[in-house]
Amino acid sequence: MAAARQSARARAGEFGFRGRFLLAWNAVFLVWAGLVWATGSSWWLLAAGLPLAAVYAVLCLSAENICRAFPLRPAVAANAVAHQAAAAALLAGAWVLLARGADWLIRLADPAAPLRLLNSPALLWVAGILIYAAAAALFYALQGVARAAAAEAESEHARRLAGEAELRALRAQIHPHFLFNCLHSISALTASDPARAREMCIHLAELFRLTLRLGPQETITLEEELSVARAYLAVERLRFGARLGYAESIAPSALPCRLPALLLQPLVENAVKHGIASLTGPGRLRLAAASDGARLRLELDNDYDADCPAPLRNGLGLENVRQRLAAQFGSAASLVWRAETGRFSTVVELPALTAAPVAPGPGPAATVAAVEGSADARIAD
Repeated sequence: MAAARQSARARAGEFGFRGRFLLAWNAVFLVWAGLVWATGSSWWLLAAGLPLAAVYAVLCLSAENICRAFPLRPAVAANAVAHQAAAAALLAGAWVLLARGADWLIRLADPAAPLRLLNSPALLWVAGILIYAAAAALFYALQGVARAAAAEAESEHARRLAGEAELRALRAQIHPHFLFNCLHSISALTASDPARAREMCIHLAELFRLTLRLGPQETITLEEELSVARAYLAVERLRFGARLGYAESIAPSALPCRLPALLLQPLVENAVKHGIASLTGPGRLRLAAASDGARLRLELDNDYDADCPAPLRNGLGLENVRQRLAAQFGSAASLVWRAETGRFSTVVELPALTAAPVAPGPGPAATVAAVEGSADARIAD
């Protein structure tokens, strides 16, 4: 259906262009009228000029077909010029014959009419060739513009496909990483507390139900994203117990805002694994969200043990979020993290969209900042 509509639009545009091309031949008629006046020819010629110009305008439309059959490219330029020159000579000759026919008809009506233009077939033939050449040049120029527009559209389509593929690849990284962390939490309880391990499996099943429903979507609302984060934290609470404290401060205006699916999840995992898990006592994780209508701001901060050794390598957490923001929003989104003594905070800002956007091609990288240097020490692996 879309292809049919595109084809119909192309035909309509082609018809509109041909109509404008034929109307432009009024200028040829005006030139004809000027020559009639300048040479003192009979005004019969003025009457004959409009149909002659109209007929030759239709004949010159054949230049468009020749342009399509023989595009002006370096490898075949000589062949294209030869065909256009032959067509110009033949059509100009046909125009001269039509003019001679008009000459004969006018002489029947007014034998005394001074027909100076039609008595110069060589002049008409050269004029016909020049007019045809101008029409062919116009068609070749339009053909070049159309090719450039098609190439740009194809390039834009390729960039969009590349951006979508990048987003799919980044999102695919989350699921095995996320599953590994959850299974690791369950394995930690299996020997020490089987009942809690079974309960954790139930919560994990609910969590997977949410991720299977929401994960395939390009974007989801913040409210849906929070449901996944809460389900994940329910699993981790069974592991950490009272050591994991959680608080929210969510503005109602932020809930309908859309963000890339499971964007918040790696940040929550990062806060638990490299923050709460590093503490010997209770720790607190706080999530805040606010929107002013134009921007959505997400802030996640957590306690961590500043004396705990940093992870040996950087991983998916913050880097995955950074790449997804860059692929989805370009420089319109930002990711900033800060490590202070015993407190790690991450701030994400992005456009406050309430309708699912069309994914753009990859743009400039999202703004990323790590303050006080120690932020990299807490990236989730």
